[in-house]
Amino acid sequence: MEILIDRSNRLLRAAVLRSGTFTDLYVDRTDRPLLAGTVFVGRITRHLAGMNACMVDLGGGLTGFLNGADAAAGNRPPGPLGNRLPSGAPVLVQVKADTGGAKAPTLTTDVVLLGRHLVFRPAGRGILVSRRIAKGERRPALIDRLQPLVDNEGGWIARSTAEAADPMVLATEATALTHAWRTVRDTSADHAAPAPLSRGPNAVERALIDWGGHGPDRIVLDDKALSVKTTKWCDRFAPDLTPRLSTHAGPPTLFETYGVEDWFASLLVPQVPLPGGGSLVIEPTEALTAVDVNGVPRGHVAAINQAAACVLARHLRLRNISGMIVVDFLRMRRARDLNQLVELLRRLAADDAVQTEIYGVTKLGLVEMTRARRGAALSELIDGHGCQEEMQN
Repeated sequence: MEILIDRSNRLLRAAVLRSGTFTDLYVDRTDRPLLAGTVFVGRITRHLAGMNACMVDLGGGLTGFLNGADAAAGNRPPGPLGNRLPSGAPVLVQVKADTGGAKAPTLTTDVVLLGRHLVFRPAGRGILVSRRIAKGERRPALIDRLQPLVDNEGGWIARSTAEAADPMVLATEATALTHAWRTVRDTSADHAAPAPLSRGPNAVERALIDWGGHGPDRIVLDDKALSVKTTKWCDRFAPDLTPRLSTHAGPPTLFETYGVEDWFASLLVPQVPLPGGGSLVIEPTEALTAVDVNGVPRGHVAAINQAAACVLARHLRLRNISGMIVVDFLRMRRARDLNQLVELLRRLAADDAVQTEIYGVTKLGLVEMTRARRGAALSELIDGHGCQEEMQN
């Protein structure tokens, strides 16, 4: 595994290559940073009648949406949100998701700090284990191993990589996450609402959080200043990754050297060719993303559909497509073939760092799925803001 990091024009990009294949992509607009993960001390401005929700002033002209179900943490009295958080009250919140467009970002009072192996929940209790770790003796054994390493303050979630991680690495990460939270907590005491307290992870940090625990062989950066900044982050949160960092000399650029630039350009067009013939057409709409599978004359339908499922799973990650997704695969006569296709999608989704659910087949023969939102889709970041023209120049 290699993680390649590039900063050019207004884009900060981190590409993950596994066995030479471009599998995951993280992109930030430097002139429009991602808000997800950012912690604010906000102020309740108004309650939304009938929705058990409220709007929160985050400062700088930014307003967030807080649902009652996402405001359950702490020792506030039960009942409607208005009783727990009256108008004008300050509240510590974290951006749960950038909703994009004209919609306000969604908020939660249950702050989480992400690490490669551990997740720290200041308002939580005890140790929970990722659902990706099989039930049985493995879960209690992991909890017993983590207990001496984590602080009694707050709660912890062990990610799937924690099981194979070195105890010293886990202890270092637990200490760093605890200190990061204490800094946020202490900063909140010094700032009047509304004000930002800490930013969420950028594209580089998100790539390292998601894949740094899987043992990347190399982490290569195309920018010396960014290399210095990333080294400081690794020294604090992931010192075992520091020796794997290097800076690309160039020219050509890092992404050009590895062929990532060509792949990146291919992600901006709707049609995706399939190996062996046929294609996918990926069309985002306001409500959902529609995907159509096109075959070839005398092509084997089941084989084309299986290839389409593999390519689709990859492009959902690379394009950062989220929300509702409906796929019109080629029609298959045997129910067994369709069931195998759905199971293939589920196996592919299990490898996605973003939660993806496969719901099955509708009466019209369409496959329904959802993918959790993590920032804007690639098409939203690039289109209409001059970035594509800059890249072409």
